[in-house]
Amino acid sequence: MTISEDLFKVGLDYYLGRGVARNYQEAFSMWKKASDLGNRDAQCNVGTCYFEGCGVQMDKQEALLWYMKAAENGHPRGQYLLGESYYFGHGTAKDEKIAVQWFIKSSGLGDRDAIYNLAVCYRDGTGIPKNPTQAFIWFEKASNQEDSWAQYNLARCYFEGIGVAVNEKECVKWYAKAAEQGMSEAQYALAWHYHYGRGVDKDSEKCKNWLRRAEKSGNEDATKALRMLGV
Repeated sequence: MTISEDLFKVGLDYYLGRGVARNYQEAFSMWKKASDLGNRDAQCNVGTCYFEGCGVQMDKQEALLWYMKAAENGHPRGQYLLGESYYFGHGTAKDEKIAVQWFIKSSGLGDRDAIYNLAVCYRDGTGIPKNPTQAFIWFEKASNQEDSWAQYNLARCYFEGIGVAVNEKECVKWYAKAAEQGMSEAQYALAWHYHYGRGVDKDSEKCKNWLRRAEKSGNEDATKALRMLGV
């Protein structure tokens, strides 16, 4: 283990309270030392400390600088967080085109959030020309990494024919995956597929069960639907 890796680990121990009393200031201090030695994991974490005001005073411009260092060192999460900073204008002027460039780099290294956000950008034409086929491809990639929002949006792609031929069975399959992860929007949508028999056999009990689960997840539309169905 290198000195920077050792410092990073000590910082993580302080951050998690693992074997020592939790101390965010010490975590930041250790990560900053590791960052100065070129440790890209530490650079990304220093950025997040500045972004959240964890162990150091909040400074989103400083966060951007550290995300940039991690990103330029090929850190997938740092690249995603740098893209997110440009996307929302955190610590810098908002620039969706630059954001997408970093999402693309991070996606190529497998960061799930970057993959999902790139799909959204392709779908909506944000920072990059609208491309439904690419949106579908990237939603599918994120879905295969168990991202519930990606699974929900992939289902919508199959239902509406966005970048792929309409396929209600595939739509139901992906709604079900997102629903099982507790996503109320998917639970609600899946319930209506059972109600109307779209892509699946009609089943009033499964419809009601999914509506109940959606209601427990805080979905107000599910509550209204249950009333409408007399449940």
